[in-house]
Amino acid sequence: MNRRRALAGVGVDIWRSVGGYTGRIKQAAGVVMIVAGLAQRYLAADLLGVL
Repeated sequence: MNRRRALAGVGVDIWRSVGGYTGRIKQAAGVVMIVAGLAQRYLAADLLGVL
């Protein structure tokens, strides 16, 4: 019975660490989207003269 609890504890720890990584991945994706949007505005304003 103790072995099952130990394995369950390991599973919970892994699940929590994966959850932390997904939050960081979402933050990184948000930063990439912001940078892409700024680059698009730069291209439109400076290179194409649209704005």
